[in-house]
Amino acid sequence: MVPVGGRGWEEEGNTNTAAPAEQEDTNRAAEAMEERIVSTQGALGAEIPAIQSRPTASTINALRNRRAAVLNLEREHEELEQEANGAEAGSAGIPSPHSPTRRSPPFSTKIIMSPSQQRRLMWTVERTPLSRRGRQQKQHYRHVQRGRRPWAVVWSLMLLLLVLAMPLLQTWRRLWLTHQIGVQAAFVCIVSHFFPLVDHSDDFVNSERLAKDRRLLDLANHLNMAPAIAGTEDIAVSSSKGNHSIPVRLFRPLNARGWGQKKTTLEEGEEGKGLLELSKVLVWIHGGGWTIGSIESDDKIARRLAAATGAVVASVEYRLAPEFKYPAQLDDTVDALEFLLTKGEDFGLDTRKIAVAGESAGGHLTIVSAMALNSAKARLCGILPVVPATDYGCESASCDQFNDGFLLTQGQVRAFWNAKLSDPETEQHDFLVSPLRAPQEVFDDMPPMLVMTAGLDPLRDEGEAFVDRAREMGARVELKRFEHTIHGFFGRLVTGGARGIIHAAEWLERTCEWGVIDEMKED
Repeated sequence: MVPVGGRGWEEEGNTNTAAPAEQEDTNRAAEAMEERIVSTQGALGAEIPAIQSRPTASTINALRNRRAAVLNLEREHEELEQEANGAEAGSAGIPSPHSPTRRSPPFSTKIIMSPSQQRRLMWTVERTPLSRRGRQQKQHYRHVQRGRRPWAVVWSLMLLLLVLAMPLLQTWRRLWLTHQIGVQAAFVCIVSHFFPLVDHSDDFVNSERLAKDRRLLDLANHLNMAPAIAGTEDIAVSSSKGNHSIPVRLFRPLNARGWGQKKTTLEEGEEGKGLLELSKVLVWIHGGGWTIGSIESDDKIARRLAAATGAVVASVEYRLAPEFKYPAQLDDTVDALEFLLTKGEDFGLDTRKIAVAGESAGGHLTIVSAMALNSAKARLCGILPVVPATDYGCESASCDQFNDGFLLTQGQVRAFWNAKLSDPETEQHDFLVSPLRAPQEVFDDMPPMLVMTAGLDPLRDEGEAFVDRAREMGARVELKRFEHTIHGFFGRLVTGGARGIIHAAEWLERTCEWGVIDEMKED
């Protein structure tokens, strides 16, 4: 390009090819522009230098081409805007009547986004790129927090348990200050207060609810622990007053003698003769107010007794009330005892001396079944009633003192009695129902007895009153009270019943002389 004079430029080899008419139009436009500039200078009073020379045709053509390009871009932009507005209005290619009349400047870009995209953009966190050190610090922070999270959950749960346990701790504190009850027994009392194991509100009329209570008692047996034993054996005893069978389960300890096997020895001048080793026997009668309980519910207690005493424990399951009224429970217990006394040798049991033990309602059956055996009761080496019920009605001072909040309530005791008896007003005077009222001749030839009572038991006073009555009648009776514990403590770890098991094992070994076993020779 070469200068062409004035302020214009011309491309090399390019000449002005404009037509004369166009040249004249161009000249007129230049003159008009010069006049406009001069008039503007006069109006503003400014000194604007006049154009020294007129623009050439090439310059004007370049300006014209640039203007046309700008107009084309503006037209294209308007078309794009119209298409966008038409899409929003629902008709493609037709501008919306609500579209703005103001046009966007050339070279501008208008971004059209949907409402969901706008909301996403609004709530999107602006992320700043992190440096390498920043990423490392962030990863370290996450690692530390991830390691602290389990401990935070543990401490939160402990705090929640502490808040929930505050009423229980306050109740235990009251029980401790008043009765010095242990932690485990207090826990059982509190839980049984809010979730009673036996519902007696309808006197056991609802059979479905009673069946549920029996299942719960069987499941509660699994809360206890028991040592290993050699094994168990189930036998069925025929009832003498019905066509049913009485289930009896034998729990054999690890050091049990016999299993019904014969042993041969040789002596001087004699041929070998069969000698039968027999095992000592402890008959266990379960509790449960004559309405609940079974062999399964006292399975762990029988195992603990077998391991502690070294005797075969025969657990008896009698018929339950209210389906079977008195004397169904007594008849089944007496039939089981007579069977073991007469045919126990067939199962490797020593029938010469058998001890009987029971808890609560089982303790009551322990006493009255020994009384009902008459002359056969002399063959028992000892009876061991634990927290027994000995009088109808629960009218003693301990029943009023511990009428509620100590596992067994006064209302439950009375409901148990009413469920067992068909005619309470008449049958309560029978000594096989209330052994506390037994006459003198009943206590003759009674085997030695050990009565265990609990210090916080509603049945405590009537059990100790029976001990005083038996001593007056000339019977050999020992009393052992376990202070600061509740009803049903025997044999259960949650109530500290291990002491009762140990004391019973020592008394049985001392009283029954189970360590001495005579040899039975066959002729």
